Amino acid sequence: MDQKDHVALDELDFKIIEYLIEDGRTPYTQIADELGITESTVRKRVTRMREQGYIKIRAITDPVKLGYTTQAIVGVQLDTKDLPKSLVILKGFDEITHISVCAGVYDLVLEIRVKSNEDLFNFLTEKLRKTPGIAKSDTLLVLKTAKDRFLQY
Repeated sequence: MDQKDHVALDELDFKIIEYLIEDGRTPYTQIADELGITESTVRKRVTRMREQGYIKIRAITDPVKLGYTTQAIVGVQLDTKDLPKSLVILKGFDEITHISVCAGVYDLVLEIRVKSNEDLFNFLTEKLRKTPGIAKSDTLLVLKTAKDRFLQY
């Protein structure tokens, strides 16, 4: 699909998205009834938004219920100019759930999910510390998540 075929999202699209964020399996008939529009309008808009890449409907897991009770945020400073090579290595670690490339104090910020403090210790000392290109890292242990837009606590 060409860029010219993309339709900008409007207020109704965002209202539909809010229903799908709350529960991606919400029936289109329910969304239509609550918004005062037809089911076919909801279906067409969701299809368009999916095809144009605005939304993806996926299952979101609760890591704590899956046993991943230890979470940390790690700021990483690199000593290499080969960011792509460092990213390839880091992307291969199952413990890392999110990588952000940043400007500022840290070159990268990593979100880590593991089953225990011992697993976190092992990851930090046996994997991250030994990763080529990493000069320094600072670890913040997450004690509690106060807000996650995609999970209801």
